[in-house]
Amino acid sequence: MKKVKKLTLLLNAILIPTVLPIISASCAKPEKGKLDKTNENNSGKVKEEEKTKEKNKTRVPGQPDPGDDVEVDPAGPPLRYPGDGSFGELGAGRNATVPDIDPKTFNALPNEEEKYKVEEASYIKGLESNDFFPKYSTFDATKFDVEKFDRDAKANNLPSFKDSVLKDFSVPNRDGKLVLNPFGNSLKGPYWQSEPLDAGRSRFIPNDKYKELLNQSFRIIFANTNEDLQNQTTATWGTTWILDYAKSDPNESYPTKWYLATNLHVAMSFRQGESHRDDPYHNISNGAEEAENYKKAEAEYNSSFENLKVQAKQLGYYEIPLTEYGVPVGGTTEPEFNWGKIYTDPRMKPHVNRFETAQKAFQAAQAASKGKTSRITLERFRRDTPLKTRLNYTYNDSNVEKITLDPEQVKIVYAGTNFLKTNPSDYVANDNLKNLQEMADFAVLEIDFSKSTSFRVTRNDRDFANYYFNNNINTPQDFAKYVTNDYANLPKEEQAKPANFDINEIYNKLNEDKVTVSYDTQKPDPNNPNGLIDTTIQTKTNKLNVNFLALGFPNAEGDNQIEDEKFLTPTDRISLRGAAAVWVNKPKNLKRTTDEEGWGVSRSLAIRNFRTKPGIFDLTIVSPTISDGASGFTVPKFFEEKDAPWKGKEFLFYGLGFSLNSWEPLGGSSGSQVRDIDRNIVGINFAAGDSAAVSLISLVLALRSNGIDYKGAYGKYNLEQYDLVYGGGKNQRTSYRQALEKLYNGDYKTHLFPEGVKNIPVDHQFKNTTSKR
Repeated sequence: MKKVKKLTLLLNAILIPTVLPIISASCAKPEKGKLDKTNENNSGKVKEEEKTKEKNKTRVPGQPDPGDDVEVDPAGPPLRYPGDGSFGELGAGRNATVPDIDPKTFNALPNEEEKYKVEEASYIKGLESNDFFPKYSTFDATKFDVEKFDRDAKANNLPSFKDSVLKDFSVPNRDGKLVLNPFGNSLKGPYWQSEPLDAGRSRFIPNDKYKELLNQSFRIIFANTNEDLQNQTTATWGTTWILDYAKSDPNESYPTKWYLATNLHVAMSFRQGESHRDDPYHNISNGAEEAENYKKAEAEYNSSFENLKVQAKQLGYYEIPLTEYGVPVGGTTEPEFNWGKIYTDPRMKPHVNRFETAQKAFQAAQAASKGKTSRITLERFRRDTPLKTRLNYTYNDSNVEKITLDPEQVKIVYAGTNFLKTNPSDYVANDNLKNLQEMADFAVLEIDFSKSTSFRVTRNDRDFANYYFNNNINTPQDFAKYVTNDYANLPKEEQAKPANFDINEIYNKLNEDKVTVSYDTQKPDPNNPNGLIDTTIQTKTNKLNVNFLALGFPNAEGDNQIEDEKFLTPTDRISLRGAAAVWVNKPKNLKRTTDEEGWGVSRSLAIRNFRTKPGIFDLTIVSPTISDGASGFTVPKFFEEKDAPWKGKEFLFYGLGFSLNSWEPLGGSSGSQVRDIDRNIVGINFAAGDSAAVSLISLVLALRSNGIDYKGAYGKYNLEQYDLVYGGGKNQRTSYRQALEKLYNGDYKTHLFPEGVKNIPVDHQFKNTTSKR
């Protein structure tokens, strides 16, 4: 049946790891009652797939194989454009955010301020004209000094009060404290000049700069088993990349301790044993307690669903759908829910509320019942992967290799929880949020190849079945060298490095500096008045337009560039579920751009809190929660920072953020590195604007910020100075460097810290000044 949405608006940004239930006894249950509204009659199909999987006794438990069920994190319903339509099932009307100005005239406007005035007015008009969006007139502004905010906003390059509220941006109350998510409802539409569904380029490496990034990136897969729950094995994946490596042992022919960066919400899937209890950051599994909570939540979930079904049936909202002639629609003999009636009939409200509460609790219990990690897999493309060639998915591309690690080889070295000395209670007004701490969705894992007991690599080959080979790998050093593509022996200038600047600082310079690029086009044929010939043209463009490279491994099912999709066999479609597609931030239609360099920042109005700096934003203002202010981001119960001054499990997103053009990969791309064309690592991808890649928005966390002084525009709040890798911010408490010092000692040396981790290299030390807006 066609999905019916309770809401037409996306609930803020979403986290985007991909979760694959492998041999779950309750796989069918979430499908049965989930409010994405498929209906419970899908359970037969799911059970049939379960039987197929059960027959495969030789497979590795927890290893994503072709055909595995994929459950992407719940993200709310697909998003509508602001206004009264977009395309496809969302309607055929005109996108109401398009200004009444032709693109040529718009592009000729003298500066960003003039452009902002035109497109912001149209964007806000589109929000207000949406029938499903709350009206500004319903918002109680008496707790705010609107006139003062508007004066301060104008002086500080910020949106007006009304515009901020309609976008659900944080605003200060009369006491000078921020009200986070003041509107409690956020609609995010794509930029009006974007090509629909241009969320990036799939399975295509356009140039050597992306090839370097590919060679330093991995899909990381955590296989977890809870022995206290029968057949409860799951695999979770994200994207990770080389950040650093140890140089403390001069006798090693090649480094064996490597440090890979990813998102904290990806690393949280690493469930450890008791041997990791003394690590600075650990996530110790308690299978028995997890199983007990899971069973209680499952029982209430099933009970609430059955109650919902009974109540709906009594009111005629759970029946076999019939045509006007009384014939079952599509020949179905199974009843279906009439969700539109269910959500509009007040008699159903208590039953829906009970079910939604139970569903949320069950989903949380499922996420928390993973048990212990039994194996970790790194999946990557080989160094000789070709450029400018349409690649395949990870399950059948001959360039892909899988490296299996024992969990005892891996540590959580750093997690960006509570990384500042300041407290949100000093600047946050919301009663349910003010006592939380901030977090950066950033983590670092240590991989110790010296603990490898086997040097096994699995290669995909289309001519043969998967096979194991040793490729003359005889020592841990050989193994580390092979897995990391000999990264440590690259010339220093070819190794990527964390930036010693932030994008906000250099934004204007990037917009002034020029880069020469070429692109293919056609011109009139001088020998044929009616003909065209291919030609290549060189042109100069602002560096900002081509400065950024991003690469990740989202789920293959979300690939909107599958050629000849109608010819995919059922087996092909099933195989996509456990596979990933390598993804880059280039337009899906490369004829519209150059395949040289990288690509630019997003001009989205939905996340722009600096009027004249498209693509840059402050997470505390734009997206501090993923729940429209209902709650913060929650880490697992047993995740801890040893000796931390605060033991809470709920956090607010914090940091300087930015968003890229042609970049909204979905599940599995969490943790993707973002670097510039000069090999400076500037950020890490952690969230998408919606669950259907319609908003064309991704949230990237900057690894470093010089801080921003808002001159009182946001009351008591200013963005703090921080560097998640090097530390040294004025009010910064933790960093990757400090975590290594705590784990080892100040003399511990790595590639990034050749003089020992007790020292911040001079070129990464802050000068104790804050950035301009």
